Amino acid sequence: MAAVSFSKGEAWVVARWAFCRLFGDILDRFSVDSDIQYTIEQAMALDGMSFRLLGKRKFEILSMMKATIIELIDDDIGMNRKDLDEKGYKMYRDALPELLKYIEEYEKEEHC
Repeated sequence: MAAVSFSKGEAWVVARWAFCRLFGDILDRFSVDSDIQYTIEQAMALDGMSFRLLGKRKFEILSMMKATIIELIDDDIGMNRKDLDEKGYKMYRDALPELLKYIEEYEKEEHC
């Protein structure tokens, strides 16, 4: 299991493969600087990301996460399926709206 945690102890907890898949999808979609790439790779290696610990780059990472999640949720024809079978792709896409909800709540708290 892996998690993305937010300020009130709330966390999106998913299978490690789904967590790594999301952050891999982010790295595939965006040209990121070495600091953000390191932060994402570190989160993947440690099975978690805590927004309380990210500092000033958290808003940039949140923005990339949100854009990627929305694109994946809206992918009705499965263009982003890559190597997932139907069941795995459905599990992945079904987990994303929960994370999007956490992100939007966090944005309201932090006035992003």
